[in-house]
Amino acid sequence: MNQGKSLLDPRLQSLNDRALDIVAQLAVKADLYSRSQSSLPKYDRASYIPNIRFDLRGRTGGQFICLPGSTDLVIRVNAELAAAHGEAFIDEIVPHEFGHLVVHLFYGDQIRPHGKEWKFVMSEVLGIRNFRTVHSFAVPGNGRAGARFACGCPGKVHELSAVRLRRYKEGTRYVCRVCGRVLRPLD
Repeated sequence: MNQGKSLLDPRLQSLNDRALDIVAQLAVKADLYSRSQSSLPKYDRASYIPNIRFDLRGRTGGQFICLPGSTDLVIRVNAELAAAHGEAFIDEIVPHEFGHLVVHLFYGDQIRPHGKEWKFVMSEVLGIRNFRTVHSFAVPGNGRAGARFACGCPGKVHELSAVRLRRYKEGTRYVCRVCGRVLRPLD
C-alpha cells in the first residue's frame, strides 16, 4: 500500500490503521452483497481493498480515484483534516469514499457521483444509514484571509478561495445557493 510521506506523523499512522479496519469491514459487506446478486460483477475480496493515501490538500476531505484503464483503486484522505479531527473524520470520510469505490466496481464510471446508485450502495450494500455528500468538518485556516463577498441574504458573507477569486477576476460570476443573487465583493 502506498501510504505517502505524511504517515511518518504518528497521529496519522493510527488513523491509517483505523481507515484500513473500516475498509476491511466494508469490503466484506460489498463482497457478500455482490455474490448474492446475479446481475453484479464478482470480485475477490482483495479487489475491494484500495491504496489509502494521506496526500489530499485543501478543503476536500477525501477522494476516490480509479484512472481509466487502470485497476489501481485509491482513496485519498486530507492529512491536515484527519490530524485535526481524528477518528470521527476517518469514520465519516472513508466509508463515503469506499461507497464510490463499490459503485465504480458495480456500475462503472458513467454515473452521477452521488446519484441513486451511490445512495443505494451506501444504505443497502454497506448498511450506512446516516451519510452525507459533503463533510461537515471545520477546515483549519491557512493564514490567508479569503476574499469576502456578499449576496442578498442579510448578514451573510461568502469567502472565496484564491482559485475562485482568480476566476472571479477572469469573469466568472458566483451565485448564492440560498437567495440566488450574484455575489459582489465587499470592500
